[in-house]
Amino acid sequence: MGPSTGFMKLLLMTFCSLFLIAGIAIIAVSIWSIADKIFLSHIIGSDLITVASYFLLIGGIVVVASAIVGLVATARQNRILLIVFFVLLLLIFLLLLIGAIMAAVFQGELEEQMQNSMAESLQQKYGARGRENVAATDAWNKVQKDLRCCAVRGSDWELYRGTAFFTEQQNYNRKKYVPETCCVYDERIGDYTDVAKCQNFGMGPPNNLESNIRNKFLYYNGCYSSAKTFLQDHSGILMAIGFVFSISMISGLVLTIFYFRRVVGDQDAERKHRYTEDDTAVEERENERL
Repeated sequence: MGPSTGFMKLLLMTFCSLFLIAGIAIIAVSIWSIADKIFLSHIIGSDLITVASYFLLIGGIVVVASAIVGLVATARQNRILLIVFFVLLLLIFLLLLIGAIMAAVFQGELEEQMQNSMAESLQQKYGARGRENVAATDAWNKVQKDLRCCAVRGSDWELYRGTAFFTEQQNYNRKKYVPETCCVYDERIGDYTDVAKCQNFGMGPPNNLESNIRNKFLYYNGCYSSAKTFLQDHSGILMAIGFVFSISMISGLVLTIFYFRRVVGDQDAERKHRYTEDDTAVEERENERL
């Protein structure tokens, strides 16, 4: 016998409602990231963040439009709108699949581009004057302190020598080769272990980059690798979200197919029943004449 049409309608309406909420959330996040550039845009590069935000906005609009079409189609049991809804769901699913494949294929190029953008942001904006540059400096300080890293790729402290932070220092005898947020922070004492030796260490980095002597007061990990490690540590959550969304998309496609077949079956049965009633009424009228 299978589930009734009413039950399948309820399931599909619930799916479309959740899909609509997800689309609105995506639009809200994208508008917020466009209007109020988050600190990551100062580090990764505003162009990359802007492009990603606009793609996210377009995706959210498509999801909301699809959900509305699905709600109307389900409520009215409209065959054409159900087909349109199915096609939109299929397109969204294929775009997500293509995006995932392209991200995997071009991972190396994307990583290289992101690292270059971070290095460019650091050298051009860190320590420089101006509102945007100050925001970038604060963003770099926050990331370096929170992720316990320095510069971009790791052991590339020389990037700071091309910044306004380094070139505008007046004390030539005691140069600060890196900012204090590149220094090891001790949570127990609530302060940096030794800022002076971290920023200026004659026997090794960040002054003498060729030396093999390790500066124990300085971070060696780059912020790109630290951020990547942070994401990998939380990849379980990201994978779970992606898996749930993929399953929900597939479920929506399957549910739409079954509901469409049920609607077509009910409408055909109703049409046959109506034709049968009409034929019966005609026969009764002809019998009455006779």
